Amino acid sequence: MSKKEILVIDDNVDTLMMLEYLLENAGFSTRTAWDGQEGLKLFQKNRFDLVVLDISMPRMSGVDVLKEIRRRDTNIPVIIMTGTNYNAALQQECQSLGVKAFISKPKVERLLEEVKSLLGAATSLSA
Repeated sequence: MSKKEILVIDDNVDTLMMLEYLLENAGFSTRTAWDGQEGLKLFQKNRFDLVVLDISMPRMSGVDVLKEIRRRDTNIPVIIMTGTNYNAALQQECQSLGVKAFISKPKVERLLEEVKSLLGAATSLSA
């Protein structure tokens, strides 16, 4: 059995390190990217079971990253985790693109609950 793979895209290095630590300790395998362009490069080259995505990032917004992810994979679960205030229109747009949850930083316990709910166990039978 292999660990389920999670891609975390966030421009805040402290957040990336915290989420990587949290998810790895929960039994998941993680890859991190410090902005949307780097995240998309990783997404194109690897197989992931879930994406955790910040909305407000330099060079490429989280919404633009989400749209690119959806062009490549319409089924992968995506969780938005952001420290930025978001409005109902933004939330609606993201939900129309298949976002499974919106979580305000730093609610890491809720993030872990959502990840476990969407992925189940931390290991997968598929290779």
